[in-house]
Amino acid sequence: MSKFISIAVPTRGTYRFEGIKTLVKSALDTADNVGDIEFVFKMDTDDSDTIKLIDTELPTHIDKRVIITNRGLGYADLNVHCTTLCKESRGEWVCLFADDNTFITRGWDTILRNLSDEGHDSHVIWPNHLMGQRVGNVSPILHRNIINIQLDTHDLISSHNNVDIYWESVNKITPITLKLWDGKYEMVVEHKRKYPSTFVEEPIDGNNTYRERKFNSDDWATITAVAQKIIEYRKSKETSNEK
Repeated sequence: MSKFISIAVPTRGTYRFEGIKTLVKSALDTADNVGDIEFVFKMDTDDSDTIKLIDTELPTHIDKRVIITNRGLGYADLNVHCTTLCKESRGEWVCLFADDNTFITRGWDTILRNLSDEGHDSHVIWPNHLMGQRVGNVSPILHRNIINIQLDTHDLISSHNNVDIYWESVNKITPITLKLWDGKYEMVVEHKRKYPSTFVEEPIDGNNTYRERKFNSDDWATITAVAQKIIEYRKSKETSNEK
């Protein structure tokens, strides 16, 4: 059974579970149609205590699933974990969110429905985040068509660990982003960032963290190829609509 929206969250550790509960509760409390939403969590094989909490402590009436895989490089493999979530989710829109996000805007799901009805089916959406100031571009919401185009081009949802910057880079070649704070819609999500950063100890190539891993020529080749396929998709759609 398909869903309209997937809230897809990679997480680890019982100390982060309170954030998960807040995320789920805020999504349910502010949505117009909770039946349209599924929650998909990516968990590590060695994190059985948190898996149990998600199974037993979250509301039983919600549509929730846990995808269990190896930890790999942890945060440094964030793009790998997000790929798993995108493949396993069923939504037309996939919210790749952190486990310390909180939905603020009432009717946020209706905003996504309106955007679909308006034909925005090849876009990445950035909600407005509150972290003491109004900023965006933290947790992307991807349309299924964008996911399919990306995975037809590359085996990961982002060739780089930093998923949000990857999609910002695609946007530099062809406009795909909708920022929900500078148009007729505003969708606000609070990102508390209250947890300590552990990824700095996750090695890449022996000694670098994922933040230090620069975009290389392969990344840019993938970004360019994906952008071109999005352009082709839109041209094909325009041609079809003219007939």
